[in-house]
Amino acid sequence: MVRDNIAIELRYPDVRRAVDWLAATFNLRLKQSRSDDQGVILTAVVGTDRQDIWINPLEQTVPHAQPHDIGLIIHIQVDNVRQHHANARKKGAQIVDPLKIEPLRSAYTVLDFHGYIWCFAEYDNSALEHPIGWSSSGNI
Repeated sequence: MVRDNIAIELRYPDVRRAVDWLAATFNLRLKQSRSDDQGVILTAVVGTDRQDIWINPLEQTVPHAQPHDIGLIIHIQVDNVRQHHANARKKGAQIVDPLKIEPLRSAYTVLDFHGYIWCFAEYDNSALEHPIGWSSSGNI
């Protein structure tokens, strides 16, 4: 049986830079980290109260592809997509799909400084039977 918490792992050349950038640009918080004797962050976990994103050094990946070549898009639901978008623009995030305000879903997409694709969205679930329009189908 799959547990409730599913986390993703992203790899960056500089873990500290990634953690600092993700916190400042996307309002993700550092939940935990492990450093070496010189204070270099070896691994970190950022995210929200309920979700984790593991950040590890790129050199651990053998072989590795460019982030945009691996088909990964990180989707995160936010409370105020307009405010989130304004902060991301202010921090210099590369907007690849501009903010679109629609009746049930408003969203925008960015590339981070390493090339990962992030989509941030706000949903109006009041008009939907299930969150973000999905129907329940049981376990996988």
